[in-house]
Amino acid sequence: MTPTSPAASLSAEGSARPQPTGAQHRWPRRWPADAALAQEFAQELPQEPAQEFAQAVEPATLVDLFEAAVRNHAERPAWASFGASLPFREIADHARAIASGLQRIGVKKGERIAILSPNVMASAPILFGALTGGFSAVIVDTQAPPDVLARQLNSSGARVVFALETCAHAIYAALEELEVLERAIIVAAGDLIGWRGALVNFSTRFVKRRVKPYTLPATLPFGGFVEWGAGQAPKPAGVERDDLALIRFADAQSSAPIEMTHAQAARAVGECAAWLSARLPAGAPGAIACGLPATTRTGLLLPLAAWHLGALNAALMDGGDPVELTKALTFAPADVLALDAAHYERLAAWAPAREPLKRVSLFLSESEPEPETARKWSQAFNRPIEPEDD
Repeated sequence: MTPTSPAASLSAEGSARPQPTGAQHRWPRRWPADAALAQEFAQELPQEPAQEFAQAVEPATLVDLFEAAVRNHAERPAWASFGASLPFREIADHARAIASGLQRIGVKKGERIAILSPNVMASAPILFGALTGGFSAVIVDTQAPPDVLARQLNSSGARVVFALETCAHAIYAALEELEVLERAIIVAAGDLIGWRGALVNFSTRFVKRRVKPYTLPATLPFGGFVEWGAGQAPKPAGVERDDLALIRFADAQSSAPIEMTHAQAARAVGECAAWLSARLPAGAPGAIACGLPATTRTGLLLPLAAWHLGALNAALMDGGDPVELTKALTFAPADVLALDAAHYERLAAWAPAREPLKRVSLFLSESEPEPETARKWSQAFNRPIEPEDD
């Protein structure tokens, strides 16, 4: 698929429903209504006895890591969000549907797929779908202003972006500066969580008013894209150790990417998993809750390490919202919590969070908390907030 200009691909009037927008867009002419809902996308993966991490062979690629966890923990809950959870097997089904959909719209092996989204239920399938399809995943900062966002997307070379609808307005604001991007797939916070999704989306859009106006016609809704992609199995991508796996931008002002090959990323995840396994309960899968952005090293590696170990990931869309965090920890009690230092300050003043926080055995932060916050936290929970430098 030949790259087109942003003006040709993203600027005309239209809606976010799946529809052809001109000859320059190679969208499917018809989106079958029963594509994935009336059939199983893939055969159920067989379960194998889980291995202790110390006995496991280091995965050669992140795709190896992904597939091994699915084999070992197929029916175990993998991701939790807004009171719902999905097992490893279903995450794998959605990831393969995404890989197939990207291949079918013409994305080639080695090309870049941008992810502009905080941690929601769709995050894991999107990341693993991009990697399974043989593409490089570009983690873009959701807090970046439009000019920086344009620089990040342009320098990454991403042709497709998965954007949470709360971030879509930033793409719209950066439209005139975009040089490479051709497609936007719009993700809703409630995608993949069943009937609760409608309630989450209503609250996000009309109660909390987090979705700002935007016009991006060369878009597809995430749900429709996954259904369509599930209609055909992805082609084997032949991912190798030296293939580029991850690209991230360290902060909201950075346009210089940090890159990792599959071998480098798999090794880093293995090291993080070895560290994490010693902090999760013995003889049980354990759980983490991560409210750090994936542009930070901890925010990226901690959920991948938990996946590798078969632990549950409690997705935090907004780690700075004490109400959301309290509900998430009540539904999926976590052994390890990772937040920005400023978020701990807000959480310290939120009394309803005290009870679910008592189970947490390790509090991580990407930076040193304020001394007063650190003191109050240690007094309340007999455990400090431990900074994790990037």
